[in-house]
Amino acid sequence: MKQNYRGIRRLRRDGNCFYRAFGFAYIEYLLNGKLIKEAGRFKKKCDECKDTLIANGYTQFTVEDFHEQVDDYELSFIS
Repeated sequence: MKQNYRGIRRLRRDGNCFYRAFGFAYIEYLLNGKLIKEAGRFKKKCDECKDTLIANGYTQFTVEDFHEQVDDYELSFIS
């Protein structure tokens, strides 16, 4: 497997692991392709969705925890 993959990312097993993995893979795809403008658009959309998710009954801690992880990861690449 070492020959085919660079590494592994461990995720919290909370039922949202697919969405978390997809989100991070999408961000990496944007950043590796130097699609900084699209990455900025995605970050803005994530910021807008946070309050909407909470207003629609999602657990505030879960939403904010995920948003914080995404925001920290994105901010390391997007200025």
